[in-house]
Amino acid sequence: MAGDCVLVAGVNYPDYPSGRDRRIHATRGGFERRLIPLSPGNWRSYCERRAELMFKKDPQLSITIFDFHTGEVLRREGVSTKWEVETKYDALKDHSADYRIVVGSNDPTTARLVAPSSPLFTEDKGAVELFYFSGASELGRDVYVKQYGNVFYKGVRRPKDNSLSIAHVYECLDKIGQQRHGALKEFHVFSHGYVKGPILVNSLDLENGHRDPNTGKLIEAKRRDRYDRDGRPVDFRPGGIINVNLESVRAAFAKEGFSFIWGCAKTTLAHALIKQTTRELIQKKERTTAFVYLGERNWGGKQLFDAVFGTEETETTTKPYTLEEAFGVLRRMIDLHYGQGLANATGRPVLAAFPGTASNYDEAGAREQQFLHVSMGDTSNGDDAQDDYRFIMNFYRRYLGIRFDTSEGRSSTYGRGYGIHQPR
Repeated sequence: MAGDCVLVAGVNYPDYPSGRDRRIHATRGGFERRLIPLSPGNWRSYCERRAELMFKKDPQLSITIFDFHTGEVLRREGVSTKWEVETKYDALKDHSADYRIVVGSNDPTTARLVAPSSPLFTEDKGAVELFYFSGASELGRDVYVKQYGNVFYKGVRRPKDNSLSIAHVYECLDKIGQQRHGALKEFHVFSHGYVKGPILVNSLDLENGHRDPNTGKLIEAKRRDRYDRDGRPVDFRPGGIINVNLESVRAAFAKEGFSFIWGCAKTTLAHALIKQTTRELIQKKERTTAFVYLGERNWGGKQLFDAVFGTEETETTTKPYTLEEAFGVLRRMIDLHYGQGLANATGRPVLAAFPGTASNYDEAGAREQQFLHVSMGDTSNGDDAQDDYRFIMNFYRRYLGIRFDTSEGRSSTYGRGYGIHQPR
């Protein structure tokens, strides 16, 4: 039986970069933000490039590409040299007006989803991140968050949006598992990302992550937000994805099959915890000596902090931890990673950037071998010298026993810098 491979191409969602990439110039009235518009990026190219390498190893493969920018699901059989459009969903550019900035988020009664052209945005110097709100443009340029929720979540109306979601990808894996048991050799997601999953369009999970008003504790996510397009850890809970059988997804993978999540997993919380734990390891030989984590300017969000430490902790200082207990905290952060959830659900290894690290585009080597890597300060391969995550990777390898894939890449120790989530 010929094998299957599935590849996913996300988008470069519209953005107002900050830091070294900030696109702002001074004007007489103050400043103007420079919007980088929605674009396909290199993601489709990476998928096609990876497919060519696969076909060289196995000319009989059947490969499917999900292109989130064009809305196309393409398929190519090994005997053919042409990609055929199997299914066509809405192109994301046709819904670009659904990218909105949340203005006034501190007050739910007045918070709005506003378009970049709105005066409400230009007057708000703090709101800079655009998210995809399916159907927002159907309600107007400036939409109250409460109105959006009442119409699309509490009411019967649904957005006129037939663009791709990662749920469509899971349905494909489910189908392979039902019809071609054990045929899936590789599953790749080329996109931006963070610790909770691949960012395919930069949507939000609006139905989960809320707190119980009486206890203040996070309400456990049960299933995917119906309009969310991006990957989430909740996807791997039983019943988390409507119309998808996780047992069939698991059955799809060949014994030698694996998944590869190519995007970032950068979180300042993981970076800070590893830095502080490393400092304790250097200063103290006794692993039983207790210490506290000291709050830093940006832990990376209260929700992630609570998930790692528990809601009884504060973001200023934590209770005392021994080093062994600290390792347990960091293992818990790995358990929260989308890659670990995918590994557990599929029963197969998942290669991914580990929490606290970020990926970058290859600039060295043969073009057909250029994809992404975790930054290691290699200026000859497109890294900034200060973007070096090897101290984090070394921590994972040395103290938590994480192995790194070295089958390709420029480092003999870390390969491309992607660690391996083993199923549990």
